[in-house]
Amino acid sequence: MEELQRNYENVCAAQQTCSQCLQTPHCVWCSELNNETLMRCATRNNFLKEKNNWCSEKHVVAYKSFTEIIEDKPLHSKKGKATIQIQPQRMRVVLRQGEEQKVIFKYSKAEDYPVDLYYLMDLSASMEPYKEQLSKLGSKLADAMRHLTSNFRLGFGSFVDKVTLPMTSTHPDMLKSPCNLTNDQSCAPPYGYKHQMPLTEDWTLFMSRVREAPVSGNLDGPEGGFDAIMQAIVCTDKIGWRKKARHLLVFSTDATVHIAGDGRLAGIIEPNDGLCHLDQHGYYTHSLLQDYPSISQINRKIKKHNINIIFVVPEHMNATYQLLTKSIGGSFIGILENDINDVVSLVSKQYEKLIDSVILTDDAPKAIDVRYFSKCFNENSILRERKECDGVRVNNVAEFDIILKAVNCPSNISERHRTIKISPRGLIEHLELEIEILCDCSCEMTGNEDGPL
Repeated sequence: MEELQRNYENVCAAQQTCSQCLQTPHCVWCSELNNETLMRCATRNNFLKEKNNWCSEKHVVAYKSFTEIIEDKPLHSKKGKATIQIQPQRMRVVLRQGEEQKVIFKYSKAEDYPVDLYYLMDLSASMEPYKEQLSKLGSKLADAMRHLTSNFRLGFGSFVDKVTLPMTSTHPDMLKSPCNLTNDQSCAPPYGYKHQMPLTEDWTLFMSRVREAPVSGNLDGPEGGFDAIMQAIVCTDKIGWRKKARHLLVFSTDATVHIAGDGRLAGIIEPNDGLCHLDQHGYYTHSLLQDYPSISQINRKIKKHNINIIFVVPEHMNATYQLLTKSIGGSFIGILENDINDVVSLVSKQYEKLIDSVILTDDAPKAIDVRYFSKCFNENSILRERKECDGVRVNNVAEFDIILKAVNCPSNISERHRTIKISPRGLIEHLELEIEILCDCSCEMTGNEDGPL
């Protein structure tokens, strides 16, 4: 301990300016003009021991890290009232570089929390064998989800691919009917993405819309699913996503997806802008104007809009989508077999898994290190580093110690004042932290490094 203290003393003594001293943990600066000592920067412990022998107290620059709670509404998870699942809601945190501050974060699962489920279906011709089964999905999902929540809504959208070579044939006949179907079934002209039905409690309408939606066709193997996912996420008002609801996006396909860069094959070089581009009929208007989104773009939007994706694919696509789920946070995979009950079971289980666990996420910049510690629900357990707790039940409270540390002082002064959000994955509720990183002395900022504060 003594050796560590000596190291602190040596490090502090080596600092030549007030800002350098301030950016060094455990150090304080003497701004006294007539100070005769050669050491202007000392440890906080030394100052407390020496007091006026080293520097008069009014001239000591000794900024400290601290936290201040601004909004702290109590948890409320009962059905029928406005729920509050996280506490506190807003704080101010002032940090010196290298120093840690602890924030206590509480989470309690709400009873009967709303759920929005948007079904995004590949309607290329190869999906025809699955279509009749998938049209029955609405009522089965509604029946299953009613056992989990009474506040449940369904929506529906479909996709094929960009209507241009080499993705889709542009022969006039193929633009009218690009697929060969049996039993006199209709084949729609090709399109990129179409928002078919906003989120609604009418699952009968959902069934009929899926059943009535005709398949279409394209040329190459991969589909335009990423264009569809992006629009389904960002077109919040048109899809009907509620702010205070769990957001599930079920993505069903039997093929791989085109990703950023593939648009260049068709001469489409403009990057995807991540904005909503739907016309009055629900069609994606920028399919031929912008490239497909990248995996990282999809990942960022999913995190921003609190979406959980469930990929429902045949067995032969399992390995491909397993890799994709590793790159997209909050995503899961299920195998589409002949029995549609498998899909219903999958969605129900994934929903239960989501609501029975809490995983904390944050948008902290590189200058701020965030670490999470919890006992979860076992009071006899030791506090260990983790950001996830399982086995959450209504009225349980999961408590986390969140340790914040400024690892450096950003050279850009505007980046020293940041607002970051910490939230349970899949929820809009969040703890807002107004963070200030202390990097400079006020005496330096007024042009007089040696002057008093």
